[in-house]
Amino acid sequence: MIKAYWFICLAVAGVLQLAPARAQDTPVPLPTDPSVLTPAGARNKPTVLWYGGDYPPTFIASGEMKGQGYGDRMLDDIIRHTPAYRHVFVRSTFNRGLSALKDRDNACIFGVLKTPEREAFIRYSEPLSSTLPNRVVVRRDRAAIMKPFLNEAGEVVLEKLLASPDLMVGLVTDRFYSPQINAGLKTHKSRLPHVEMPEPRYGRLLARGRIDYTFGFPYEAAFKFRELGDPNGFITFPLAGEVRLMDSHIGCADKPLGRQIIADINRAASEAGAPETFRRYFEQWLDAAARADYRRALRERDARPGDQD
Repeated sequence: MIKAYWFICLAVAGVLQLAPARAQDTPVPLPTDPSVLTPAGARNKPTVLWYGGDYPPTFIASGEMKGQGYGDRMLDDIIRHTPAYRHVFVRSTFNRGLSALKDRDNACIFGVLKTPEREAFIRYSEPLSSTLPNRVVVRRDRAAIMKPFLNEAGEVVLEKLLASPDLMVGLVTDRFYSPQINAGLKTHKSRLPHVEMPEPRYGRLLARGRIDYTFGFPYEAAFKFRELGDPNGFITFPLAGEVRLMDSHIGCADKPLGRQIIADINRAASEAGAPETFRRYFEQWLDAAARADYRRALRERDARPGDQD
């Protein structure tokens, strides 16, 4: 099992952006197939530098679930099918990882989303899997509080929700949720009852009734409530106007070695059964409502060839 750290999922780069932490650019070999990392086996192999950090449940670095995040399992499969490389982890911030993709020919990040700016210096893999965008997270026993804000499709209408003076929302300081959510918060925040959180600690605040709802990725909520010993204690609602699915990729430097690494990753992912196998890893971290929406969105998209990145 690889060392469990956050390789910026998707988390989702460009969708989740927290205030940057202090970079720790320390190379750490990834414990995978011994033939890859033993001195004799690794001496003449090209090295892949994986830049990232700790972000459960994509990558789980400690506790009883260590190494069992859906990103852990995906990257394990990729590494197992690319024995021609020596894989080394560099613990760093996301921004430091992006800088490395510009400067180093063997730098890679797991789980990045495409943007026009990044395509100038990143070579992307084929989509590894699809994830869900931020949703409204509430305690399951208080799900009825969202009923006044739902449209006919069962989606929360953001403008109605943010205009309500009766519900307390928990917001992560400096987090970019999505263009729609952040634009709505900019308009309503001064009049919106809210609690600011330095990081996504909303599970405990929801459980204690300190906040009524928050915005978050459904898999993120699943991990937080599992930590509280109440894995079924929450439910998520989709937001009207948000994208249905987001494709995640591995991004490497758009240089000769980086392009070769991506070609080998595409082959490795196919051998590992992507995207179907990777989708199953991801689904295990979804609540029932999110899982149903995820499968429905996949069916609809898969019925339209050419829609994927």
